[in-house]
Amino acid sequence: MYDYRIVQASRDVSRQLGFDSKVAQVVWSDWEKFGSQPSDECSFVGDSIILPKSMRGVIDPDEWKPIIASRIIYRKRWMRSQPWRQTLAMLVSIPLVIFGGALMAFLFGPSRFAIPWLVYVVVVVGPLFLNLVTQAQKSMRLHADAETAVLFGEKNLLSVLKKIELLKLDDVEKTKNSRIMRHFSKKPSIIERIETIYWVDVPSQGKSS
Repeated sequence: MYDYRIVQASRDVSRQLGFDSKVAQVVWSDWEKFGSQPSDECSFVGDSIILPKSMRGVIDPDEWKPIIASRIIYRKRWMRSQPWRQTLAMLVSIPLVIFGGALMAFLFGPSRFAIPWLVYVVVVVGPLFLNLVTQAQKSMRLHADAETAVLFGEKNLLSVLKKIELLKLDDVEKTKNSRIMRHFSKKPSIIERIETIYWVDVPSQGKSS
């Protein structure tokens, strides 16, 4: 019954957002074994909604709605409507690669620049490219949270995120406490998600799930 109600909740959310839903079952993913499904998110594969096993029975099916809504908005709207964000990373990186090659050839000579140039690409361009791509994806996820707060109610999304945070789950804490790696992760921490919602200007006519 619990899984069935989640399937119905997913279908209700999709319908409210104007999308068709093929979800027919729930698959519970064990993050500790596979590291694939964060405890504060869901994902979709075929006719399945993938949810973290650690949260089974912890969150009421209706509480899943804003989590599901944010994921759908991210996938269906932001990822499709703003491909330029990742294209920008390519446009920035290519000139840097060319510039680096020219600089290394000047410093080390045409016959000896290959290895220094490769080091430059790996140490400088690679991290910069990764940062631009992952931060663009993180920004889109946070925009999806903001849109969810407007459409489904700020309190609904805040409530479930705070509930998850209080559980002190390993993956949530790891993402929350990361420092350097947060600049190379496409996933926002639960604190970043909560802070984003606090800054959202929710109109009084916003929907409530």
